[in-house]
Amino acid sequence: MAVTDNRTQLQDCEAVGDVAGDSTADPQSNTSEAGVVIQGTNALQFQVTNAQEYLAYDLDSAGSTFNLDLSDSTVYIMIKDNLHDSFANLGGQITLDDTADGVSTTTIGYAVAGYDVIGLPYEKKYSAMKLDVSVVVASPGTSGVDFFQHNGTEANLDQTIIKQVGYGSIHLIKGQGTIPNTFFDGIYYIANDSYAASITGGTVGTPETMADVVGDDIAVGAGMFSNPKGTEYDIFAPTEWGDSGTADSYFEGTDEQWYYLGDNGGGHAVGATHFPMRLVGNATGTNSFVQTRVTNINVGTRAQFDMSDANFDILELEQTTWINFGLITFPTVDASKFCNNTTFINCDQMITSTIDMDGNTWSGTTNANGAILLDTTGDSDNILNATFISDGTGHGVEISVLGTYDFDNWAFTGYGATTSTDAAVYVSAVTGTVTINVLNGGDTPTYRTAGATVVIVLAAVTVSVTAVEADGTPIEGAAVTLLAANGAGPLPFEDSVTITQTAGVATVAHTAHGLATGEKVGLKGATPTAYNGIKTITVTGANSYTYPIDSGTTSPATGTIISTGIVIDGLTNASGFISDTRPYSTAQAVTGDARKGSYSPVYKTAPISGTVSTTAGLPITVTMTPDQ
Repeated sequence: MAVTDNRTQLQDCEAVGDVAGDSTADPQSNTSEAGVVIQGTNALQFQVTNAQEYLAYDLDSAGSTFNLDLSDSTVYIMIKDNLHDSFANLGGQITLDDTADGVSTTTIGYAVAGYDVIGLPYEKKYSAMKLDVSVVVASPGTSGVDFFQHNGTEANLDQTIIKQVGYGSIHLIKGQGTIPNTFFDGIYYIANDSYAASITGGTVGTPETMADVVGDDIAVGAGMFSNPKGTEYDIFAPTEWGDSGTADSYFEGTDEQWYYLGDNGGGHAVGATHFPMRLVGNATGTNSFVQTRVTNINVGTRAQFDMSDANFDILELEQTTWINFGLITFPTVDASKFCNNTTFINCDQMITSTIDMDGNTWSGTTNANGAILLDTTGDSDNILNATFISDGTGHGVEISVLGTYDFDNWAFTGYGATTSTDAAVYVSAVTGTVTINVLNGGDTPTYRTAGATVVIVLAAVTVSVTAVEADGTPIEGAAVTLLAANGAGPLPFEDSVTITQTAGVATVAHTAHGLATGEKVGLKGATPTAYNGIKTITVTGANSYTYPIDSGTTSPATGTIISTGIVIDGLTNASGFISDTRPYSTAQAVTGDARKGSYSPVYKTAPISGTVSTTAGLPITVTMTPDQ
């Protein structure tokens, strides 16, 4: 069986004698008509007029009185109501009473439905409706707006000793004669933070599907799942997929839309953590959950989905979409667990753990600290080709634990500058060092830190030049110069600078140069000319660097002085090879030449050009012609 109902059924609505005499909706009678019974053999039919009326049960299905603490529970009912008013006019209510039949002093109907808020559309025009009693205990609302006082006052209702449960309504028109217009066929309840439905069954070759789930739900009249049209499925209750005992369980969904109803299709919602979903496995059997091209859409209170159970064997999410979800928790890395090419839109912060992820997108989040949380240093290792899109209100990634994290081709779109409240990364650790390795051409993220030192390390790539003759013979001693060809890349290109000299040290003022100590620049346009040429620099700040010069050089330098980044400046070795290795945050166009004219054999100067890739660097082979 695919669906196990874990709720307690309080009333099966088989016997009219179980109805409390305090009820104001009548006449009441049982019916066994095929078109109105969804579970058992009978349903209760009664009439509601254009005044507020209610019908409640004070006996359970066994005919015994009850006294229930529902203060931290959710109550579900099954109602077919043909003429009820709108939700705003309290058209459909779940009623609670803390007094015994015949002495009722406090009957409160909490609004859950109306003709515009219909709960879960179900078989034979029934609707499933739910009331999280803990919500109304904490925030009862306003009389005439959120509830109707059939008897007494809401403030006097004690939800820990409920003795009557029922349905209240007001209809748009007055009932005529004794014709029934409302039908009751089930009352259920379950403690909050537990799972109302368990989905089990299926085999390797024949997994359970949502069509199976809905069919099994209809067979027992549970009212927790429905299929309103086509490939659309509605989920109305907290649900677990898998077998916690010893058996196998296989489930698969493909090319479908799943709606998780955290409220009654509008109207009254359950508490913030009272709509949980999870995967549950066991140490003996095999449990599998597979979604392919399934769109998961949450409405009302956000469903949390815990997929972290280590005993759950197979988790495969491919090209799925998750919209408006609460906390989603993934498991640790496993050969049979992955989430690929999936989009998360406006969800709460996610715990990715170390599951394999490739090609996923996070768009916006309700958590200002980040769409995902990295709280161990291995969390980022299996996340490849990720895209984070800002909604302008927070960060893309939160890092809470010190260590080194690899961002392997991660893209960040729309995030603010470093230190801003919408920077791409938020490091919430307050001391120590967090290192972010930007790999395989990923974006260099902006970041904000709560105090920890953040080090961004770009992946280094190699630019090489191999000088050869036409027959492939390497040329040793060729002088190679390669410099930035334009200003589109990370290297400076003909940037305007100023230079001063003190005690044999030339200091260059160069705004946001982005260079590192040991790299080279080409300076020209300065007077005296001693300032010009290719210089190896020592970086002294984000806007300055130095190089040695004769202490007698006039200071400051005059003229229109420009600085350009140098990639390679040197002689090829015996293999005709020379190279430079460094990181590039973006692609960089380069230009230059190879020369050998000072000693034999002499070659004609050969031009060089290309574009350095952030992931592959730039290997160049230049053919030089002898100059005789």
